[in-house]
Amino acid sequence: GRNFYFLANSSDQRVDLDVTLRGRLALGAWTPSAGTVTEVDAKTIQVGGQDCTRVHLALDSVKTAFFVEKPPESAGK
Repeated sequence: GRNFYFLANSSDQRVDLDVTLRGRLALGAWTPSAGTVTEVDAKTIQVGGQDCTRVHLALDSVKTAFFVEKPPESAGK
């Protein structure tokens, strides 16, 4: 019942940008190898009258990141 977002930098250059996802989301950064989820600084914004969530992403070349939507009971924590 949760969304997972996989983001990849397949270039030879570091990327440092804001990512906008549709919806009002409570997100964490997931490290699958460790099984941990850490807090991310996400902001709710309006784009074309629709709620969206903006997260800053900095990835070195040829690296990936996972965001996971927090369970509803922990969204306010």
